[in-house]
Amino acid sequence: MRAEGLDLPCGPNPVRPADYAAVLEQLLHHPLASEECKAFAQDSLDDARQAIRP
Repeated sequence: MRAEGLDLPCGPNPVRPADYAAVLEQLLHHPLASEECKAFAQDSLDDARQAIRP
């Protein structure tokens, strides 16, 4: 699921793709994050980066 494509019941997603990507980057380097969590974050980050590109 791409960050910009999520419509919430209250309106469009307020999280910008660049902000979403920044949080995922932090998660990838967090010492307490599991490898499974990091793998999911990497997949999500790849999607977020595609959304940021014009």
